[in-house]
Amino acid sequence: MTEIQKHQQLMEKLTSKMITKSMRTNTSWAQQLSEQEYPFIHKMKTPPTTQLHTEVTVRIPTGERTKFGKEKPQRRRFDLVGLVKPFYSAWGNELFTVGFEVKVSKSDLLQDEKYLDYLGYTDFFFFAVPTELVSETEQKISQTPIIQADYIGIYDVNQAAFVRLAERQELSPDNTEKLFRQLLFAHL
Repeated sequence: MTEIQKHQQLMEKLTSKMITKSMRTNTSWAQQLSEQEYPFIHKMKTPPTTQLHTEVTVRIPTGERTKFGKEKPQRRRFDLVGLVKPFYSAWGNELFTVGFEVKVSKSDLLQDEKYLDYLGYTDFFFFAVPTELVSETEQKISQTPIIQADYIGIYDVNQAAFVRLAERQELSPDNTEKLFRQLLFAHL
């Protein structure tokens, strides 16, 4: 790896961390999604409550075994997972999760083939990208099978707005358990 490539990777990591930090402090994304799902909340005085978790790993079964006989899963790491309570009396299925995959460079976006593995673990899934990558992200999603493309959205981090809203996914209890188990045990 050349010095230029190392410098480029370092800058991408720093930019990605800056995006993550800005999304923690500016939770307008949660307000926008909550209003999409529950239009009546724009009349409420209390904003949605959120919790953001960084680098949340989910494990996908592969059917392979380690030399000790344990299952050998495929690991996928969300850059951010948001837990959202859209209004003060929300409970049960009214609560929702949002997964974000942060992309800061065109090469990182175009080389990403694992993004489809994230579907089915959070209620909503978005690419969080700077404005200059929005059109490339739209193009990438357009090449995704239509059934899956509806569940992938785009969040423009510079504008702090959704460019493309994702449909809410129907989650399996197994995937929901895997995600929440990871969130619970990540802080031990």
